[in-house]
This record gives sequence, C-alpha cells and structure tokens, in this order.
Amino acid sequence: MVRDALKVIGRDPTAGREIPGWRPPSAEYTYTTPLAHDSAEAITIVYTHTPGMGVTVVYYFRDPLVLG
Repeated sequence: MVRDALKVIGRDPTAGREIPGWRPPSAEYTYTTPLAHDSAEAITIVYTHTPGMGVTVVYYFRDPLVLG
C-alpha cells in the first residue's frame, strides 16, 4: 500500500492534506491510506513538495488509528 500511496503522491503532490506554516514555494503534506485493503490500520506519509524540485518523503509511519 505504501507503493500505491507514493504513486498517487507522485502523480499529484497536492493529493495529501497540507500542513500549514511552510513558506512558499515549498509545502508540507500528510497522506494517509489503509495499511491493507482489509486493514483498520493505516500508513501516514509526511512529505514536502517544491514546484520544479519534486517531492521529498520526510517520514512515514504505521498509524494505529482505526479508519472509519
């Protein structure tokens, strides 16, 4: 699922939820997706995007939050 999430982010860096407070032109985002198709856990990816320079994954973690 992480690879699928990275593909989504690669196609559209604004697919995640923007974290306020970054100075333009960079922005930081989070993207959360289920750990597996049948899982209640998730993977959250934190990344930055700078137009013309691409996406940088800052970190990702297994999120025990139960998705609804």
